[in-house]
Amino acid sequence: MTGIGGIIGSASADLLSSMQQTLAHRGKPQVWSEDKTALISFSTEAAVSETFVVVADARIDNATELNEHFARHYLPPQNADVELIASAYQIWGMDCPRYLTGDFAFAVCNRRSQACFLARDPLGIKPIYYAHGDSWLIFATEAQALLHHPQVSDAFDEVMLGWYLLFQFGDEERTFFRDIRALPPANSLTFPEMKKTRYWDIDPAKRILYPAEEDYAAHFLEIFTQSVTDRLRGADRAAIMLSGGLDSGSVASVVHDKTDLHAYSFTFDRLTVCDEREYIETMRDKVHLHEVPLEDYWLFGDKAAYKPRRDTPALGFDSSMYAILADMREHGINILFTGHGGDNVMVGSPLVYADQLRRLQPSLLRDVQRHGLKTILKYGLKPVIPEWALNVKRRFQRIQRYPEWIDSGFLRRLPSHQPDTPPLSSHARRAMYRLMMDLPTVRSSVHWHDWIGQGYGVDTRHPFLDRRLVEFVIAIPPQVVYGDGERKPLLRLAMRGILPEKVRSRRDKTSFDRFFEYSLLEKEWVYVRDLMTHSFLAKMGIVVEDKLEVNYNIGRLNTGVNNQVNYFWSFLTLERWLQEYYT
Repeated sequence: MTGIGGIIGSASADLLSSMQQTLAHRGKPQVWSEDKTALISFSTEAAVSETFVVVADARIDNATELNEHFARHYLPPQNADVELIASAYQIWGMDCPRYLTGDFAFAVCNRRSQACFLARDPLGIKPIYYAHGDSWLIFATEAQALLHHPQVSDAFDEVMLGWYLLFQFGDEERTFFRDIRALPPANSLTFPEMKKTRYWDIDPAKRILYPAEEDYAAHFLEIFTQSVTDRLRGADRAAIMLSGGLDSGSVASVVHDKTDLHAYSFTFDRLTVCDEREYIETMRDKVHLHEVPLEDYWLFGDKAAYKPRRDTPALGFDSSMYAILADMREHGINILFTGHGGDNVMVGSPLVYADQLRRLQPSLLRDVQRHGLKTILKYGLKPVIPEWALNVKRRFQRIQRYPEWIDSGFLRRLPSHQPDTPPLSSHARRAMYRLMMDLPTVRSSVHWHDWIGQGYGVDTRHPFLDRRLVEFVIAIPPQVVYGDGERKPLLRLAMRGILPEKVRSRRDKTSFDRFFEYSLLEKEWVYVRDLMTHSFLAKMGIVVEDKLEVNYNIGRLNTGVNNQVNYFWSFLTLERWLQEYYT
């Protein structure tokens, strides 16, 4: 179990005790304190030197490389993650995060000046939240732990509520509380200056070129295997959330070669459109398969399991996950793998056609013949049209971008959410960068897995979300990743002879939309109707209650099609959170 927390400049016994109680599900706390400063770690004791103290929630994967550096500086070799970070800080100071490979969030506190340095891993797998005043700083793995500080308000951030309602995420720094911020991925922060520094990003000039596609696949498989191997460290026994798709199947196939593996797979008897047993069964010789009948765990069916945490309204398949974690504990399993990030890292971008058009490449004529003019216009011509022209078209066509039950006045005062534009000249590379780096929905799921597993002693790991994989994929030609319109061709080629052929050659993708529809529009409609009727969001002027009810009832009469179910889910989870903590 892992996690960190800290109070700089305003630590008191009561505040420290309250933080420990809030984070108690993360294990037994190790506390270091001095004067008005206190640091908490739930994974290991702090690394303490004469001048600084380090606490870390980390898995550092390049220990061998780091110890070679340490030897050149006459420092002893280290094995513990927190000691590796401490020695790296001793050599490189605030530049040390760029030399670390793995998932990490850590804090370094100067014992003399009480200056503090925070850092978070490049892809944001490990979270860290903070709040501050002129002479104090408080931080923790969970935002709710900061609410105990007398100068940190629990007032919610209305902009974050709106972004969650529309997109199921916000940005990398905002939280649901006005006084609390998240340290963005690949960033460090210094206190008392409160200066943020981005220590890592994609190198826009880096290119990897090979003569054959098989060479790219072999290089990818080497990095992917290393990513899986690194995430097996500390495993007593391992498990995976296994679907019938390429991503989790690829992870399972590589893990299977290294350790005994259990797999948990959702199955359906009634909603057969969601069922993937046909593909999951091909993995039986690689894993101990546990079927989880998801129709026994309807969304909101177990109200106690669907109590939102204080940090966020975001929920997953909570009730089924608790059952899985309980079974894992019985089997002595402490590491859970997922295929999260595979759709972001491996899918590529059809904007390769825009790059071809810009360069007037002859291959574009061949692609027109293969994929049709409409496809080429959409992904080749549209991306080069100025944004102002597209906005004029949208207004002329009166395109309804969001459900009519979201108040139009609220939408007008809500600022737009625009990710940073990466310094890449290629349309396809820019799109791939955003897919791989702007990951709020993926990170939300990653952090949900982290939180829900803590009480069961389970650490969840995600091999596709690895900086080395991202750097490799963005550096190779985009057409190798996107292929000739085939989904994830590089992964398919790399997994030849490793992943069962029925899964490797699969072309369709199963959706759980019907499960969401049946849960929200049919199975739990009485509970959903009650949330709508007493809507806190309606009282706030964010949703229009009568329009919401009309659209919901239309959805109930037309199940089996897209009935704004994702927006309903955002509304219901947000409404549930507000009613739990603000009424």
